[in-house]
Amino acid sequence: MKKKMIWVWFILMVSMGFLQAQIQGNFDLHGVYVQYTYEVRDTTDSQNDQMYASYDVTVSWPSSATPMYTHVLKHFEIGDTVGVTDVPLVTPELMALAGYILTGDPTAPGVSINVDMNDDGTFIINEGSIYPTTGDENCSTFATLPPVSENGTWAFGGDPIIDVDSLTQTWGWAITLSNIFANFSAPDLAGGDQYGVDYGPGTPMPDWGMLTANYNSDFSIPLGLNIYWEAHDGVGSGLGIDENGLLNGFVGIPVLSGDTVTVATLNAVYGLNLNVGTYPILGGEGQDLDGDGEPDGVVEATNWGYLFDPTGSDEVPFSGDEVLQFTGYYFTYNFLAGTGLAGGVFEALAGVVGITAAATAAVDTVLETFGLVDAAGTGFDAIRAAVSAVAGDSIASWIAAGMNTSDALAAGVWLVGVGGATAQTAGAWTFPDDSDHDYDATNGRLVFEVDNRCIPDNTTQRVETWWVNTATINTEPEPLTPQRFAVYENYPNPFNPSTRIVFDLPDEQYTTVTVWNLVGQKIATLYSGDLQPGQHAFTFDGRDLNGNVLPSGIYFYRVDAGKYHSTKKMMLLK
Repeated sequence: MKKKMIWVWFILMVSMGFLQAQIQGNFDLHGVYVQYTYEVRDTTDSQNDQMYASYDVTVSWPSSATPMYTHVLKHFEIGDTVGVTDVPLVTPELMALAGYILTGDPTAPGVSINVDMNDDGTFIINEGSIYPTTGDENCSTFATLPPVSENGTWAFGGDPIIDVDSLTQTWGWAITLSNIFANFSAPDLAGGDQYGVDYGPGTPMPDWGMLTANYNSDFSIPLGLNIYWEAHDGVGSGLGIDENGLLNGFVGIPVLSGDTVTVATLNAVYGLNLNVGTYPILGGEGQDLDGDGEPDGVVEATNWGYLFDPTGSDEVPFSGDEVLQFTGYYFTYNFLAGTGLAGGVFEALAGVVGITAAATAAVDTVLETFGLVDAAGTGFDAIRAAVSAVAGDSIASWIAAGMNTSDALAAGVWLVGVGGATAQTAGAWTFPDDSDHDYDATNGRLVFEVDNRCIPDNTTQRVETWWVNTATINTEPEPLTPQRFAVYENYPNPFNPSTRIVFDLPDEQYTTVTVWNLVGQKIATLYSGDLQPGQHAFTFDGRDLNGNVLPSGIYFYRVDAGKYHSTKKMMLLK
């Protein structure tokens, strides 16, 4: 009984000590992990939406500045997730490199914040602090690192949750006034508030935060703080709105993922002789070349590339429904010219001579233009019969449903596929295959540029920060154990002769660090073996597996650690 009474007394003293000490102190930021999630939203009447909003990701030829043809590569619906971006600056060393990591400028300053936290519900961000934010211009969002200072206010949400074993106390926590950080509310964690019910997305408290303070042995001094918050664009957080309180956030998509290995892989698997080309396939998903369950040959960001489709609408390769099959499965100049001509003829004649006759005339015109039948029209009969039969069922139903000009042009594309497939089956026609070289003013593969479309979005930021009480630090703090797997941009980049590759590993894993070239060949292994949790760094000296110095160009480094995988691009420049 005596032992139990002592323990109860200790708990009461801890609670009383906490009420006196709480979280007051001067703190340095020692690590921050930010995750941005971009979700497509409905447009509003904000100026940004009127000027920029688009739900399509498009690519243009010959360029975005002077487009002669623009192709919709992906369409977003409201509620779709555009992407997720992680910014893991989880150590003081990475915070010091934040300027380079976020902007690509090695002279940009790092992140550093010193704050006075007061028990009266106020905080002061002191002069000399630097905190990243974003700027927008012409549909592009870019990072900036301005100096910051301000006086703000905070609030607890109910009583603390006390953990005597770990010497911590945790509250729901709010920032109620700040021009630098998001504003958010404090759930009552000790009172039983539940995530997804009382706070979190879709609840009355979508913007919320929590704070855990770590104390000395008698809970009299806060040694460090771990602060987490989640904030969504809107009036409540003060993020992503214009002066009228309307959502005006958007995310630009100036680059897409690319694929450097699929064509060569298809050749090997199916015994084909498709042309590989120089540029990546836009939107390609890569291939699992090494059997690890993860795609290889993926370029994470490219501005230029080919359109290539070996599957068609049924997503089955080489099943016969691929419109691009007649140009080596590439979008080429001949395909663009042929489909544009077919669409134009069909649109002009559909209301004059009827759907079936217009469809037949569209295909006839393409065949005549490309000289694919003789002057007597040999080979037309089978094509006309097939197009007439299909047009009567399909295109007529589109018209009845209210087909517009855009639909008519799409029908032209479809007609070339129908006519070409029929003619090829009859042995009368194969569309000119100009996929053996890039565009040269008359034919060839078209190299498209990714247009920087503004997708209207509601951004969610999830921020976790770690702070150390400056009054209790006599030596450098021990490195934080990473909470997430993260691979950072190599530094320097471009590089010559060597560069550093750094990544965080949250738990022990068998790990390989490899380097690959543009065509998906592994050219170097920097490490292979078990690694303990922590931050790891390896140097790539610009040499291949045989010790040969590599030429200038783009390469990829890949980290595979158990269930974790990441690939990033680097450039060797001599």
